[in-house]
Amino acid sequence: MQLKPELTQQIIQRFTVQSFAIKGFAVTFVGFISNAIKDNSNIILLLVACVTILVFWYLDSFYLSMERIYRKIEDIYTDDKGLNYKKYNLKPALFKVAFSKTIFPLYFTQILFIFVLHLTATSVI
Repeated sequence: MQLKPELTQQIIQRFTVQSFAIKGFAVTFVGFISNAIKDNSNIILLLVACVTILVFWYLDSFYLSMERIYRKIEDIYTDDKGLNYKKYNLKPALFKVAFSKTIFPLYFTQILFIFVLHLTATSVI
């Protein structure tokens, strides 16, 4: 299977837009849940918040890893003038992307913020 450069660029653009939207949803969710935790803090709400942030983290990492794969495909296509990309070993490095310097600080900070907010709401700190 060979991909045209225009199609590859459109796919990369969609992955970029989805990744940006997920970051926006995650930040909005943290704003919403912080208000809920401030008013009524319990362990169930904390767990729901952490699991939801972890899901956003996974989705964002997935889209970023797929974007990187398609960028490699685009490079292969432009370098080899339409060479079949299946000859290359292109596997998503989801774990590596999840702990990259652009993704990890965003979601780790959100989880840390939720924990600190929960502790302050329950007057432990």
